[in-house]
Amino acid sequence: MVLLAAGFRLCNRSGLWLPLLLVPILLCGRIYPFHSLTGMETTTSLLMNSLLVLVMAWHPGRFGKWQMIGCLVASYLACLARPDNGLYALLVPPLFYCACDSRNRKPALIYAGLFLALLGIDAILKKWLLGDFVPLPVYAKSSGFYRGYLGSDKWNAATFTFQFLRDCLPFLLLILGMANRDILRHLLALLFPMILTFGYYSTVNQIMGWNARYYFPSLPFVILGAFLALRSFEEKSFQPRPCCREFWPARLVGMALLLVLSLSPSIETVVSDCWRTRVAESTVEYEPRTQWKIEAAEPLPRLGWVRAIHEVDALLGELPGEVMVAASENGFIGSRHPTKKIIDLAGLNDRQIAHEGFSAQALFTKNPDILWLPPPDYSYAVSEILDAAEFHANYDYFPGAFDYGLALRKNSKAYPLAAEALRKAFIKLYPGRDPLGYQARTLPG
Repeated sequence: MVLLAAGFRLCNRSGLWLPLLLVPILLCGRIYPFHSLTGMETTTSLLMNSLLVLVMAWHPGRFGKWQMIGCLVASYLACLARPDNGLYALLVPPLFYCACDSRNRKPALIYAGLFLALLGIDAILKKWLLGDFVPLPVYAKSSGFYRGYLGSDKWNAATFTFQFLRDCLPFLLLILGMANRDILRHLLALLFPMILTFGYYSTVNQIMGWNARYYFPSLPFVILGAFLALRSFEEKSFQPRPCCREFWPARLVGMALLLVLSLSPSIETVVSDCWRTRVAESTVEYEPRTQWKIEAAEPLPRLGWVRAIHEVDALLGELPGEVMVAASENGFIGSRHPTKKIIDLAGLNDRQIAHEGFSAQALFTKNPDILWLPPPDYSYAVSEILDAAEFHANYDYFPGAFDYGLALRKNSKAYPLAAEALRKAFIKLYPGRDPLGYQARTLPG
């Protein structure tokens, strides 16, 4: 609705039907239906960037006081939704309004200064109220979060870029077909921050980046470019030489190249493989020194990531509220069990791990009652846990339970209830298998 309002504002000569094409284009794409149902912050981030686009579309000329206030509010909300919207929030409004009118240069500088001051005040308030200047993931990802992480090649930045490009294809074709030289500066004002942002994305592990999750919030700026192109076409369409006839050979070539680039599987494969090779060369795998053995002849069958999370949630539902749980896949679990103490092994919600990195010794000083091991992609954390003397002495370990392995603290007050809940889970998930047959012991040496 927010983007439709921006389209109606800019394309007021075409009636209501042209901006309404936005609805089927988004719904027929791949990434919008997916992200609108995940419940993650991705769609919130899209909404905040859409609000910024609406403010700029409502008054695209002079960068006056109210436009500046609107941009500041929308930009700040966008940064709260996802800090990596910062480049858009800082650069898009001043560049866009300078493209509209050269007299906006001074207001643009004032906006940039006010926005940076707003971020500074925000950081001070967060330090005062929460203990840190910036969100914990910023610290976690700079203090060993990626140490021994083996899943980087699963989150291929090149593949996600192509996915985003394909979903933007109708808007990009419209820009190439209808834009004229009058809005070239406007388009560059939108493109430059996007290039910087995407360049940054290519340097990070886009964990859980399915269907271009990191890129998806950038969509409103592409749509704004399409609305501007449509508006420019409307304004020039009744002139003796319509704008669509300007540079038509170059337009056709550009559209053909865009179609080939975005739809060619071979090009995507080559670029994605190059990115994967670069990442693989920098990956270090850690392996536990301790050897573990189970009596059962066959390992437990896999449940799959989503089902494993839901089954751990069901197990924890059998336990009292004071139980302490350590896990890396804890977002859904934490929301379902607000009274339980959750230790985030990835450090995204744990200040000690975020600032100091993962340490098995520090973990076991907290004596978690239930330990659901991280996925094997976190090779450093897994090896540290499995090699820890405290783990050997104080926990019953069930490799492969809930896919990644579960451990129960022997002297926990909740141990009898936890063991019974695990027995019931085995009956449900692994019929005919006795939990005792999957309780591991260490081998000598």
